[in-house]
Amino acid sequence: MADLFGGTGGVGKACRRAGIASRNWDAAQGPRFDLTARSTQTGLAADARAGRVVGVMLALPCGTFGPAGNRRYPMRTSTLPWGKPAAELTEVQQQKVHEGNRTLLAAIKLIQLFHRLHLPWILEHPHSSFAFKTDELIELSEDSRVHMRVLDQCRYRTPWRKRTRLLIGNIEPQDTERLGLMCEGSDGICHTGRRHVVLAGRSPSGGTMTAGSQSYPVSLCEALAHALTSAARAALYNDVCSA
Repeated sequence: MADLFGGTGGVGKACRRAGIASRNWDAAQGPRFDLTARSTQTGLAADARAGRVVGVMLALPCGTFGPAGNRRYPMRTSTLPWGKPAAELTEVQQQKVHEGNRTLLAAIKLIQLFHRLHLPWILEHPHSSFAFKTDELIELSEDSRVHMRVLDQCRYRTPWRKRTRLLIGNIEPQDTERLGLMCEGSDGICHTGRRHVVLAGRSPSGGTMTAGSQSYPVSLCEALAHALTSAARAALYNDVCSA
């Protein structure tokens, strides 16, 4: 299982616990794992075509596509998901938009390949991400082999709600039911009866609250791994039974 933009590799670890080997790609590991690099994309594509990949998780960095990246200085809109005109942005903002676009374009290119190969894949981003407003992802979402799930992370034992959207390809909907849990609370109160932690400002340790919420909770990793490896685990089971 390929865990792309995987950070600490939580989904990959959950896959290994389920008996499926995994590998993590994240730019923090070094240039060889930078998915915007053509050489990295070429190597991953070769693995996929050779049948060495059984599923793909893409936890795309939020950057300027997510609500946090647009809160103070909006750089994208629903009608301009690839970014506002350069004349409306500072040089720093232009660079941030450019880097975000490079990352999303790399992810879309890989997803299109995985989809053609009928490989199971999941793309995760904030529910209100402008990435889902791009023509490329809208077209993908309308494919008969693609479906969507929306979840609240508090249902997976976090103190924040953090509504999240998953675009899912080549996985049966019954295998992704655990990925559609949403909070039944309202007015900032969680289904647990506690008030949701707001992901804004600084944490007591000095870091940003959004940075502290980037890693998936373990139960969400388990649900993602279950969906991504369902076909591979079924194939293993059938092989054992027929041996």
